[in-house]
Amino acid sequence: MYGVPPTDDYLSRSSFHYFTAISNTLAVDDSSGSVTQVFIHGNSDITVIRGVTDVSGRYAIYRMRRLWERPLSPTPSGSDKIGGPTGAYTLGGARFAVDSDDKPPGQWFDTPGLSYNHRNTGTYERTLHEFVAGIQDPESRKVLDDPGAVYLFVVFDISPNWYRVRMSAGINLTAAQWKGLRGVSGTNPIPKNTPYRTESSSGITWALDTSWVAWDTYNNQLPLPGP
Repeated sequence: MYGVPPTDDYLSRSSFHYFTAISNTLAVDDSSGSVTQVFIHGNSDITVIRGVTDVSGRYAIYRMRRLWERPLSPTPSGSDKIGGPTGAYTLGGARFAVDSDDKPPGQWFDTPGLSYNHRNTGTYERTLHEFVAGIQDPESRKVLDDPGAVYLFVVFDISPNWYRVRMSAGINLTAAQWKGLRGVSGTNPIPKNTPYRTESSSGITWALDTSWVAWDTYNNQLPLPGP
């Protein structure tokens, strides 16, 4: 197994297929004549290889997810449109939640992202989304241990005016690590109180690393948050 977050846009094959794509990382729901939702996203594709053969179409994905947040400074720093972290990552915790929703075989693509129904009026934040994807038999829904799994993470930097998306390449987990993560046997290789990998980790390959993108035009069309 390996994961490649590509620059291709998988929006049209995702649950956000009815959105209008503004770029390969930004889409809006303007079906009612005005913008009612903004979706900032990455793009991922995971391939299941047996020998040299792509067998992704025969298997379903079994994916787990964990989310972390940390505040950012609103003051620009150098070429960055906003500043760096002002606190540590919080939330997350020990548990990865399953979020694959029993997808049918072959659907290994995704558009992990952030959806906004109301205007961002002053949040400066970094979110880190950890994903672990393994193989599931599409009929019995049994999770397969021996192939192991792929870990990757997505980092979103958000302000009312700008955003940036960074997405790591896949990191393979062994069968023992995969079983440990799911609590089947052995030891969970991923820490409980901190992300397994972050933007500051050494040896990270960024498969998707965007420049700063302005989204204020669409943000300012969203309704203001309620009282």
